[in-house]
Amino acid sequence: MLRPKEICEKLGISFTTLREYVERGWVKPVVLASGKWRFREEDVEKLMGVVKPKTVILYARVSSHTQKDDLERDKSSRGVG
Repeated sequence: MLRPKEICEKLGISFTTLREYVERGWVKPVVLASGKWRFREEDVEKLMGVVKPKTVILYARVSSHTQKDDLERDKSSRGVG
């Protein structure tokens, strides 16, 4: 059984987002007598299949053909291919 903090760290989400996932029915907590939530590892693994890491896409252009070399140089210095 995992605590909410462990789930949030594993998925890279906030507690607010975890609470939203519970409200949507994507993951169901086991509620202890104390009222605290715990989660089954297999349920979290299923959720990990639903929650995908975000992909960042960058678009860049130059206003003139002469600036193309500057863009290429900047790209390679940042390790972008």
